[in-house]
Amino acid sequence: MSPPPKKNNFVVIILSLVIIGGLGFAGMKMLRGGSAGNVKTGGAPVVEVPRTETPMAQYTRFFKKKQFTLPEDNRTLTYYWFEPAGRPYPPGLSFPLVVILHGAPGNAYAAEYLITQRMQLDYPAFILVPMSPAGKIWAVPDTMNGKDVDRKYLDNQSLPDAVALVRDVAKNNPVDTSRIYILGCSDGGGGAYGAATRYSNIFAAAVPISGLWDPLGGGALRTATWIVHGALDAGMPIANTRALAAGAKAAGAPVVFTEIPDMGHECSNPRLYTRALWQWLFAHRKK
Repeated sequence: MSPPPKKNNFVVIILSLVIIGGLGFAGMKMLRGGSAGNVKTGGAPVVEVPRTETPMAQYTRFFKKKQFTLPEDNRTLTYYWFEPAGRPYPPGLSFPLVVILHGAPGNAYAAEYLITQRMQLDYPAFILVPMSPAGKIWAVPDTMNGKDVDRKYLDNQSLPDAVALVRDVAKNNPVDTSRIYILGCSDGGGGAYGAATRYSNIFAAAVPISGLWDPLGGGALRTATWIVHGALDAGMPIANTRALAAGAKAAGAPVVFTEIPDMGHECSNPRLYTRALWQWLFAHRKK
């Protein structure tokens, strides 16, 4: 087993996620003649601008683009929403909710697989794709708090906003609250780790793919978690994930770890979104 990487390397990668995501979006906005970041007009809520308008590429058209305002700090988030066919639903019918966290460029590849006819026949579910604005990261490990990460990054995590959105859509739609799941790749994988650590009261299962998390935090995973990572990943070191999975299992955390030998950092690769993964995910219920 490879030893955990030095903490400073881990921090550099976390900060790179924020910088890459921010610069990428800023470049696109400059090309369109706009400015990156949040937009505020008068006393209206601050609108957090999504990194891309097409997180599911050509399949984005099957999702409804919506906005959610956080009343406590007057910010408006953009999200994409897909619901099973047949509304209005019969009384008493409810569906699972799958939350997909995008990577640094804003792509949510897993959502493309969930809306196929086969998946909706076998696993009908609401699908929620929240958008994190440029310059933010989904989650930073609790083990880094007050140590090596600048305060502004700890204070610019989008996962709490996503959880507030999950609570809202679960309240206003027939969601089976015992079957709320979260999945993400790259930056989204870090968010899935954060959800499995901090919000086990909400999520029944989590799937972090090619994500980064502090190996020291593996024992804190509280939600059933299937970790997937490519052994050739040059962006998110596999050594981190191996050490995290080993620590989680040693601590008795409910973790499954799959290492794909010939894969790098490839969030769009269909081999990540296997039938077995979906079967595992939808089989879980929160106690």
